[in-house]
Amino acid sequence: MYKVFLVDDEPSIREGLTTIIEWEKYGFQVIATAASGREAISRFEELEPDLTIIDIRMPGMTGLDVIEEVRRNHPDSHFLILSGYADFDYAKKAISFGVDGYLLKPVDEEEIIGELERIATILTRERETMARHAGEDTVYREHQIEALLFDSLEGAGSMEEDSLGLHWPHYQIVLLEMHVAPDLQRGSVMKRKLIEAFDQKDRGIVFSFHSGLGLLSKETITSESSARNLYDELEGLLGEWEVHMYGAAGEPVHSTSEIARSYTQANRLLGERFLFTEKRIMLWTEGSEGESVVKPEVEAVDGAHEPVEDELADKLYYALDIRSSESVMRVLGEMEERLVPYHRTEQAIKTAFSQVFSLAFNKLAATNQQMHSIMQEHSVLINEVYHQFTMSDLKVMASEHLNRLIQRMGGEARILY
Repeated sequence: MYKVFLVDDEPSIREGLTTIIEWEKYGFQVIATAASGREAISRFEELEPDLTIIDIRMPGMTGLDVIEEVRRNHPDSHFLILSGYADFDYAKKAISFGVDGYLLKPVDEEEIIGELERIATILTRERETMARHAGEDTVYREHQIEALLFDSLEGAGSMEEDSLGLHWPHYQIVLLEMHVAPDLQRGSVMKRKLIEAFDQKDRGIVFSFHSGLGLLSKETITSESSARNLYDELEGLLGEWEVHMYGAAGEPVHSTSEIARSYTQANRLLGERFLFTEKRIMLWTEGSEGESVVKPEVEAVDGAHEPVEDELADKLYYALDIRSSESVMRVLGEMEERLVPYHRTEQAIKTAFSQVFSLAFNKLAATNQQMHSIMQEHSVLINEVYHQFTMSDLKVMASEHLNRLIQRMGGEARILY
């Protein structure tokens, strides 16, 4: 819908124009009215109308004065003027200002509909031209950014300072890893959604990287609150899809030649995505080279310098054997405390957890023949470990699964995570 702003000092004209026309039918929507030229000037920036329909004669500030003032900052704005027969000289002057047309009072419904249809064609053509130019510029800059990052990471040097044609006070890389059902078309739709929100509003440039989408952001993300706000915005933009999203931001830099450094920091941090503990964009200070992305209580303890899978498997076996949900949850907590600091990488942590579960289940099945079929049924837990996106997800999945197992064995389970 194109936005219409009605400006006239006569309430009957404002109300009549608002109600007499089926605006939506012709692609328009009346977003506001104003009773004077000064009110129109004060609200124009806020409203950003596509079309302003304005009375040529108003007390204090005429419609011509308003058009002249608005055109200083918005030279391409569109106006239809309203005038009486006595104002024909004013109307001729308004047309010389480049207005889109004028309507004689009392306004004829068919006449204004004809004008709306004509102006809608003009507005549509303008939008298509702008979108085409913006799209061409976006694609060019995206390729420039990808070339910059590739050349820098390959040691081929960096681009010139103004190679991107950007002159921002800061540049910051944000990388997004998004997990959705395999669908290339959906991926391109999501990318287009982000381009509309950032490229087309001069907030940043969206680009592709090896495992997701990147954003060269003009706005800096330096605090947990701003990181959470950006995450929430992105989640809202992609809300129609079931997306598991993880984001990491590199440090803001002051020149395009330093963008690769911000990218390297974000990429390294995103590699630790499995240890993320919050639903927000993680900051460059929070990786293994900064503050830990693991919760503070998860620290190395005595014995973390060597594998402890056998010992933990024995503890889990005893907890399951006595059907104690509370004991099982304590063992899961100890597994996190001891295995995560030792193994660190996602694959190694998952392998260690799977090994503990496998050893405990095998021992339980070996010592009790009646448990053999139950253990086979619940061995799916071992494979499910590898499908979890974060350590937090793994803990929740394991606790729920083990509680169901205890119930199946005849015990009373409690979900403690």
